[in-house]
Amino acid sequence: MSMRPRPLTPPKKKRTLRSKRVLLSALVVLVAASYASITISQPLRQLRPVTNQSELNITTAASKLPWPDYGSGAVGLSDGTVITTHGEQKPMSIASVNKVILSLVMLERHPFGPGEDGPTITLTEEYADLYGYYISINGSVMPTREGQEITLRNMITGLMLPSANNVADTLALWEFGSLQAYFDYANAYLARKGLTNTKVGGDASGYSAESVSTASNLVKLGAMAMNNPVIREISGLQTATIPVTGTVRNYNSLLGLDGIIGLKTGNNDANGGVFIGATTAEVNGKTVTLISALGGAPTLSTVLRDSRSILAAFRTTFADTTIVSKGAVLGTYEQYDGTRIQAVAARDLNMTVLRGTSVTADVTMQDIGLDAEIGDTVGAVKVSASDYHPAFSVPILLKQAPKQPDMWWRLTNPSFIP
Repeated sequence: MSMRPRPLTPPKKKRTLRSKRVLLSALVVLVAASYASITISQPLRQLRPVTNQSELNITTAASKLPWPDYGSGAVGLSDGTVITTHGEQKPMSIASVNKVILSLVMLERHPFGPGEDGPTITLTEEYADLYGYYISINGSVMPTREGQEITLRNMITGLMLPSANNVADTLALWEFGSLQAYFDYANAYLARKGLTNTKVGGDASGYSAESVSTASNLVKLGAMAMNNPVIREISGLQTATIPVTGTVRNYNSLLGLDGIIGLKTGNNDANGGVFIGATTAEVNGKTVTLISALGGAPTLSTVLRDSRSILAAFRTTFADTTIVSKGAVLGTYEQYDGTRIQAVAARDLNMTVLRGTSVTADVTMQDIGLDAEIGDTVGAVKVSASDYHPAFSVPILLKQAPKQPDMWWRLTNPSFIP
């Protein structure tokens, strides 16, 4: 019996099919190899930090100052910051403290430096008559006469030391032409400086009760004055010699006691004693100026006595404070497997802080790569400089090294390739 032959696949068609399979396999291998090469060899994107807080705020408890049982007061720093207050902060007559405002206004309009004289003023009959007027109403004065030539520096000295009322009105009239024009300018100046509870009126000297302020505003006014080098210099003089007038003496009898370097006394019928005081303290290697204000005392001697006690206590209200402790966890990094590694403070951040104030430390951390090691610096915690301390900074260190993803993880997580 004969067998029928099996039909054969045409050779050409068979070769084409085989070629396509080989080509497809090669393409798959090439793509897989390329994918594997990229996912295994390419660096992964960096780990981003998660800070616990971008800012650390530390507030210390306020110290108790020996406030008297009268009036109102405040203490603060030379940057104008009011630290604490006493009594109701309502406007009170500021008496001759008004002359600090006039001095600042005159030095804004006629600036000059320490040891310089500024412009010269020739006293007219009108100005000289103010001397007799204030004597007649029992005001504080500095002798002047018609035709006398006196420098602005000596006029400001007359304001700040013997607290001469006639000199105050003379300056205001010489510069502005009328007392009302001075009031308008001075009140606009005070508003511009943020002293919204301080108003000038009645006269330029403070003999009138119309010029008023709060103790908090007086601390800010005192800071402005002590930041002016001419007023700081003049207010710290116990005596001065003025041509024609002779030697004048400072009513501020506290100068030189307990580091007190200024500033201005005042008293009138509406306020028996008001005083802005200034002293210094050494803090964090810096000389710091501290300001006090106290008013509503029965007498000038009373407000000076109590201000001395307040300033002496205020100088001692700085305390060593730890802002951040060594090893404190300040942030973390989330790894590719979801676990976290920590970043910690390299050492304690210690500084001297005025009790009752707040300190803000900024925390910054940077991205890291998988090649980061234990102990690498990955950021810093910083406290900016202020009037009473320099800038402080402590590094933030990596506490653990990042894990290295294995080959399988890389192959199955391509989205982490940047």
